[in-house]
Amino acid sequence: MKRNNVLTLLLSLLVVFGLVLGVAGCKNQTEKVSTESGVESSTKKDVEEENTAKDKVVVTTSLIGNIVEEIGGDNFDVIVMVPPGGCPGHFDIKPEDIEAVASGSLFLKHGWETWAENLIESANNPNLKVETIAIKGNWMVPSFQIEAVDKIAAVLSGIDEANSDVYEERAAAYKEKVGNIAAGAKKKCEEAGFSKINVICAQMQEGFVKWLGFNVVATYGRPDELTPEVIKELVDTCNEHDVKLVIDNL
Repeated sequence: MKRNNVLTLLLSLLVVFGLVLGVAGCKNQTEKVSTESGVESSTKKDVEEENTAKDKVVVTTSLIGNIVEEIGGDNFDVIVMVPPGGCPGHFDIKPEDIEAVASGSLFLKHGWETWAENLIESANNPNLKVETIAIKGNWMVPSFQIEAVDKIAAVLSGIDEANSDVYEERAAAYKEKVGNIAAGAKKKCEEAGFSKINVICAQMQEGFVKWLGFNVVATYGRPDELTPEVIKELVDTCNEHDVKLVIDNL
């Protein structure tokens, strides 16, 4: 397969997995209308939302948020701290983030967010239930995504037992969707001969890149870790193993 075709297929797979498995859209801000006197008044949508109070689930990343929305449907108001495409490691807590956690019912995190504890402490919400969805692997890999689905479904069922059957059904449907997409993607990767292509990639992408079938000959860390010595070693590795692709982390 020509290099351009390999790159096109790789980008297509990354987009598909990103949209289905890992990326949750931002919720729109509440709409307001102004009266002739200039005073803001609530729209009909605002009144309906106030009358149907939902449990507010605050999550650290869109990886968690996407699954909560898939399983919880309209039963929960999901608020994502780190916006899609943002770097969780460089997240700065803002006053509105503290306010969101202060009024939340549930806080879900991965466990590696160093800023999460400070955020929870600053919110000082005695009614907040905090759960860690610990997954030892890249969430973009289908098996780990499915593991996360099971853990999140269990948490949601625990705080809303009346709808636990619904959450279990939605979780099963989502896992089936993930499985179907994974099977199709795997087939395309095998047909493209990804296993014959040597690559180097960012450490955070290693699990998913290996799942796609690429032969990862070396990985590298964050930009601040790329000293001249490390870069020279990577270049030497590229030349030695005839590396065709460098897959970086966003």
